[in-house]
Amino acid sequence: MSRIGIRPVIVPKEVKVDIKAKTVTIEGPKGKLVRVLPDRISAEFKDGKILVSRVANTKIDKSLHGLHRALLVNMVKGVTEGYVKEMEIIGTGFRAAIQGNTLNMLLGFSHPV
Repeated sequence: MSRIGIRPVIVPKEVKVDIKAKTVTIEGPKGKLVRVLPDRISAEFKDGKILVSRVANTKIDKSLHGLHRALLVNMVKGVTEGYVKEMEIIGTGFRAAIQGNTLNMLLGFSHPV
C-alpha cells in the first residue's frame, strides 16, 4: 500500500504543477486537471518531482498515500498523452461503424443501437 506512495511523481518539462494548500493543479498540452487532497495527505513540488507524504502510519493513511500518488501519476499522463479507450466487439453477426461523431452498433435488434 504505502510503497507506491513513497516514489516521487516525475513531471515532464512541458507540464506545469501548482500546489496551494490541499489543491493540486496540473496543466499540460492536453488540458488542465485539479485534485483536492485529503487532510491526512500532503504534496510538494520540488526539482521537477511531486513528493506525496502522509501524516501518520495508520492503515487508512498508507492506503490514501498510495492512492493519491497513483492519481497524480495518472493526471500527469492525462495532460501529456491524453486517454484512449479501445473497444473490441466479439460475437457472430455483431457490427459497428462510426458515422461522424456517432457509434452505430448492429447487435441483433431490428434497428441500430
